[in-house]
Amino acid sequence: MSSKADTILVVDDDSILLATIRRTLELAGYCVLTAQNDVSAKGICREQHIQAMLLDINLGNVSGFDILEWLRSQYPALPVVMITADPKIERVVRAIKMGAFDFLDKPIDRERLLVTVRNALDRTRL
Repeated sequence: MSSKADTILVVDDDSILLATIRRTLELAGYCVLTAQNDVSAKGICREQHIQAMLLDINLGNVSGFDILEWLRSQYPALPVVMITADPKIERVVRAIKMGAFDFLDKPIDRERLLVTVRNALDRTRL
């Protein structure tokens, strides 16, 4: 179970997936913020203290890799878990090399989601 201070930002342009992830994480006790594009995600990062982020690689008009690069420059300690429906090994390697904490494939397995988020938060506490 998380503490009330654990805030997770989920960034994906799929509103159904956002709602599903939000519900799963809230039931586990996390505070969940959502964004459907890069502008909203960056604004939330600037205004809120988030402990971890789940970030889709394909956000329509922008690449999640571009957001990850911005995050590494602005919030280097923030653990970012990349999400994709197309888990090609090249993408996984690129994400990890760019500093992503982990990778989740769509459709997202509930248990894997919860374990990954818990591990990401444990990293920030270290």
